[in-house]
Amino acid sequence: MMVTHIPVLKEEILQFIRDHATIKSFCDCTLGEGGHTRFLKDELEGWTFSGFDRDSLIIESALKRIGDDVDVINDSYENVDKYPASDSGVFLLDLGISMFHYKDSKRGFTFTRPEEPLDMRYSHISGPTAADILNEYTPIQLETMLMDNADIYRPGYFIEKIMKTRKETPFSTVSDLLSLFPSHGKVRGNHPLTLFFQALRIEVNQEFNHLETFLSKMNVFPRSDALFIFISYHSGEDRRIKQSFREMRDANRLKIINKRVVKPAWEEVQKNRASRSAKLRAGIII
Repeated sequence: MMVTHIPVLKEEILQFIRDHATIKSFCDCTLGEGGHTRFLKDELEGWTFSGFDRDSLIIESALKRIGDDVDVINDSYENVDKYPASDSGVFLLDLGISMFHYKDSKRGFTFTRPEEPLDMRYSHISGPTAADILNEYTPIQLETMLMDNADIYRPGYFIEKIMKTRKETPFSTVSDLLSLFPSHGKVRGNHPLTLFFQALRIEVNQEFNHLETFLSKMNVFPRSDALFIFISYHSGEDRRIKQSFREMRDANRLKIINKRVVKPAWEEVQKNRASRSAKLRAGIII
């Protein structure tokens, strides 16, 4: 496996840690290929590190990058309260998808790989696949998925095509989806499949549910002075984080560090286009 993921906003994260962290233990709740952890290990002397990821295969790749002295847990970050890592002083959640999943996982995360199966599961061994959802969801369920997960507010065209196609041939591979969409035209500057694949991936992996569970547990498990750093890429993610931060602030449970989101500098976006929609929010448990 090749390491292809570039950590986003790494310098800004390091500065937040140096300015605000009081406990020298770091938990990378979305370990991925270990880019953030590798960078911070090189910068933070005397710290301990842990990480979570649902994908056992990407963990294998990460360990080659970060070393075997990191406590890595093959589980969702929503279950962090069940592990010793819950006592960490810094928690990072980078909610973007890893380049590994696009380029090396062979699970149909991108429409540029038509031969791959429509899987899209991070765990790759449990739960419904993207094909299962396309073949089994009702029109109402598909509408909710597209509207909530990708802000597609007129999904009728897509739903009609899905229902008609699956009556004739069940969805199985990425190529089965490609025929549903025009080969030209964009939606809000994106290829029409970009938003559709985003909605499907979020649904398969229940990403919003995992985030909401974690945010609700922030009222319970963290120690005082624990620093939380979130990087989101989708309005649905950022909206949930922002709302939770406000509620915890109003309950005197959280101090919000940056009132305005931190975004990548122009130079970073030029080097890493995947960072262009990143938004960082940080807060400290009181």
